[in-house]
Amino acid sequence: MSLDEIAVRKGHKYETVLYDANLGAVMGMHKNRDFDSTLKLLSLKVIHPDKVKNVVVDMWDPFHKAIGQKPFPTHRLLSISTMSFKKLLKP
Repeated sequence: MSLDEIAVRKGHKYETVLYDANLGAVMGMHKNRDFDSTLKLLSLKVIHPDKVKNVVVDMWDPFHKAIGQKPFPTHRLLSISTMSFKKLLKP
């Protein structure tokens, strides 16, 4: 699973996106790209928490703080740069 933010409008309007990193599919989106938005997106539980083994995020601090709340009991956090992250998501 991976978290990223995308620009949805000019003028720096962003949303937080939850991806299935294996399929390259969007699993959910939430307005804004802050800590609260990330927690709300993760609370939707679009995947059973025990099935999440790796969470890939860029260096955006709110993502790290939200994952630090331990929404997935057996996950491993992988942090990579934004550019590397976007390369991973391309087919």
